[in-house]
Amino acid sequence: MHTAEIGVRIDRILIARVTSALSSCCAELVYSHGYQVENGMAPTIIASNGQPVADMVYESKYKFDVHPSYRSRNMWIHKDICRFHGDETRVAETQNITPLCVDDRVEIAVNLFNGKGMVDIPNIKWRPLRRDAIGVRECYIEEDLMDWYDLDSFQAQSVEKLQIPDFFAPQMTHDTTEYTGIDVAVSRTRLVASAIGVVPQADRFLGSRFEVLTCRFAEFGLRQTS
Repeated sequence: MHTAEIGVRIDRILIARVTSALSSCCAELVYSHGYQVENGMAPTIIASNGQPVADMVYESKYKFDVHPSYRSRNMWIHKDICRFHGDETRVAETQNITPLCVDDRVEIAVNLFNGKGMVDIPNIKWRPLRRDAIGVRECYIEEDLMDWYDLDSFQAQSVEKLQIPDFFAPQMTHDTTEYTGIDVAVSRTRLVASAIGVVPQADRFLGSRFEVLTCRFAEFGLRQTS
């Protein structure tokens, strides 16, 4: 986590197996909590409405799509690369609704302590599990992009020096790459998870650590702009 000052965060990780009761739906798991008041005194952190943090209720939400067992899944990852407007953003943005399959393991972090103080653990309240239909999970940058070209076709009308981003083998093998854009060149790459292990070049190119845990050959979509 990136914080303004060095601090400590403590979580209790709940590990659970996804059952067939959630198959083919989007599951939403929510819990609420407040913060403890030390020695009968209000904490030093005051919210914008003038109330102390201990009097406020916060929510933590986990949302994931559950597919049938052993079905292939797509996950998009987006990163902007700009050479003209300041420093490049190093960390890529990932899809915030995780695709899972029945019998997968899911980890839920329950926060106990963070920079705001100690969580009032006895008053943690879990809401009933919510089920919704699975929606279309596309990278938002593609909403206004229509025409995609292969490398040779796009290179002929672009001054950018383009290359196929085949940087993540052998854990993730390159499948296809397409290009689009007028003022800004946008590439869309599909990678297929094909071997178990940590992806060596993920931290260098995406700023995050990625690891393939199983050989269910889940598909990952990589979006990279320049």
